[in-house]
Amino acid sequence: MKEIYNIFTKSPFGILNDHIIKVGECVKAIRPLLAHMLNEEFDQLPAAMKVITKLEHEADELKDEVREHLPKSIFMPVSREDVLKLLHRQDNIADFCEDIAVITCVRNTTLPKSMHPMFNDFVDSVIITADATVAVIRRLNELMETTFTGPSAEEVLKNIEKVGKLEWETDKKKFELVKQLFEHEDEIGPVSTMILTKLFDVISGVADSSENAANAIRLMISK
Repeated sequence: MKEIYNIFTKSPFGILNDHIIKVGECVKAIRPLLAHMLNEEFDQLPAAMKVITKLEHEADELKDEVREHLPKSIFMPVSREDVLKLLHRQDNIADFCEDIAVITCVRNTTLPKSMHPMFNDFVDSVIITADATVAVIRRLNELMETTFTGPSAEEVLKNIEKVGKLEWETDKKKFELVKQLFEHEDEIGPVSTMILTKLFDVISGVADSSENAANAIRLMISK
């Protein structure tokens, strides 16, 4: 059975692993983009956006490869439907990263300096949540070799619980951030308030999608 797993690990599951690694690179690329926004280095935003859109495109190419190489029936303890669900949720993470880049670049918008520490803490929390999900998904091959049972599965389930807690903490930080933003509404104006609220939503979407992707692994283990 292990030999069969190894064959499939190279195609398509090796590509699925490459995809989540690329998604993780997309997430990390939002940090310099948002730093340019905070520092009002608006001339640097297009180049930072280009990095993210390139990574997202590369992730899309890997996504297509997974779909092309995924057999209609797999002799493994995981269904084709579950693999495609995981792939879709991984893809959502990269899509939100691209959305962040678009919203940041569509208009030069400033965030009050008093909010910078809270905003950076929020972004850090989102990136940590995504990193934790990448670590979970990169253990998929190991889980398949152990047929989603045993100590490996138990450890991964604990890590998925941690992802859920991280996402919950991120939600709380976003709530406080939005509250503080509305206290500055008169100062920054309604348009900036609207754009920043949307930006907070899509940044939070990275963490939400990360939790959803981790839960796709939980579903595989529970079957």
